[in-house]
Amino acid sequence: MSSEDLPGAAAYADDLKTFSSTVDGIGRQHSVVHDFLRWTGMKG
Repeated sequence: MSSEDLPGAAAYADDLKTFSSTVDGIGRQHSVVHDFLRWTGMKG
């Protein structure tokens, strides 16, 4: 990755960790995960 690229998630097995350097960014990450869970019928 370049110095301008920042990861927004890390995963291992069945664990997913989202992160961001801003409050708005973590809110967007949460929305993406929430929408995905709803779309697949899974629960977090």
